[in-house]
Amino acid sequence: MFADYKKIINRNFSVILIGTFVTVLSYSMMIPYFAIHLKENLLFSATAIATIMTVYRGLRRIMVLFGGYFADKYGIKLILLLGLIIHSIAYLLYAFANTYSIILALAVLTTIGGSFTIPTIRIMTAESTDDDELKPKAFALRSLVYSVAFALGPAIGIVVIQYSFKWLFIACSISYALYSIAVLIFVDSISNKKKAHDVSVIKNIKLLLKNKRILNLFWAAFVFYFLMAQFESTVPIGLKSIVGISNNQIGILFTIMAVVSIAMQQIVVHFTAKKRDELSILFAIALAIVSLLLLYFIPNFYGAIVVFVLITFSELICMPILYSAVIKHAPENAKASFSGTSAFIEGLGIASGTTMGGLLIDMNLQLNVWLFIGGIATIFALVYLYNIRDILRYKSKSKETLEKIHT
Repeated sequence: MFADYKKIINRNFSVILIGTFVTVLSYSMMIPYFAIHLKENLLFSATAIATIMTVYRGLRRIMVLFGGYFADKYGIKLILLLGLIIHSIAYLLYAFANTYSIILALAVLTTIGGSFTIPTIRIMTAESTDDDELKPKAFALRSLVYSVAFALGPAIGIVVIQYSFKWLFIACSISYALYSIAVLIFVDSISNKKKAHDVSVIKNIKLLLKNKRILNLFWAAFVFYFLMAQFESTVPIGLKSIVGISNNQIGILFTIMAVVSIAMQQIVVHFTAKKRDELSILFAIALAIVSLLLLYFIPNFYGAIVVFVLITFSELICMPILYSAVIKHAPENAKASFSGTSAFIEGLGIASGTTMGGLLIDMNLQLNVWLFIGGIATIFALVYLYNIRDILRYKSKSKETLEKIHT
């Protein structure tokens, strides 16, 4: 398993891993306390805070469509650099901003930066190896680095804010500046094998509509993130208001997720990388559905522990394979565009799942919330199963065989 790292970690990918650790560390120092800063230090209303957070964390899923297109047209390195520089400038300005309009504008600016970095970093991660079976391992390795950094950040952040919250923003700015310098100096230029003028929105749409395999992966992304959205919204709310679990116990559950993720990421991807992409994704979706339904049948803290462990395994299985599969099966001159579209679909899944879950919670359905959502997700999963039925019939995993049945 560890021998595979030598095949994955080249100079470009080393920059991505180090940059990911530094920026995620500084980001996770700040983000848990961002809303508190807006409320207690700047005295913003709850509505104003909700608007800022929606723009800050949600709008990039829409904007990423443009980021992917620009990366295909003008080059991966250039667009990644622009995204990192935009982040660095925005966070520096955050440190001195104190009005709603300015902070909202900066939220839009960071969203633009994120729309440039999300598809480009995914492409560079996938391009770290030419071996299709190693691509999920590359994504898993970056995910591991991300998880470790995100686990360390909040503890450091709570110390820093004792002095001044603005230093958290400055730390973010410095980290993105260092990342951009490293990309500028050490990363080789990455561009499509086809010329830039071959890239157009209309052509990409036509390519997308003809690629049944990519469309199936996009549907799987929607279903998976529809389910994952519950664990950021209805599940924490329901565990507290319906089941009666305390804030401390909810914190323990999310800590368990982080520990399992760090400990098991590379082990899980080692066993799933050689399986068919669609089959592994289907299993991950099924595991997520089972996890959600277990909350209905075992509504207590110990049942929740089992649920959070299972959903973590679902995430560890699905995300590296899903990200790499989209890039692997995309046309050569549209990889970033397709990756950006995938991120957009993921955002639709999150938005749909969060909205539906919130409405059901407000309807006071009690434990039936998870039964209802699990039932809808099961229907979605059956649609996906029907769409990939031809792949599951073939024992051969050869690229030629699988591509043939999707044309």
